[in-house]
Amino acid sequence: MNVLPNQASESVLQPCVVSDVISYLTSVKQQTSTGLDGVPACLLRASATLLAPFITVLFNAIISAKHLPMKWRTSYIVLIYRKVHGR
Repeated sequence: MNVLPNQASESVLQPCVVSDVISYLTSVKQQTSTGLDGVPACLLRASATLLAPFITVLFNAIISAKHLPMKWRTSYIVLIYRKVHGR
């Protein structure tokens, strides 16, 4: 199943470059929750220059295959009860 843009809008997804991936990884907020992979944001930030070349290859392979992994299309929403003061 193709879930990435078709050829008419292919210019939307350009190949990634390592410097952009490093920039994104180092700008991840420290308080961000882990994803399904369980990798904490602080680890992504600290190892950005080491991980970026591998992540770049992975992203570019996904872009050229035009197929997004099923797990990447899944999200979990957890409702957190907040007590309202005065009630």
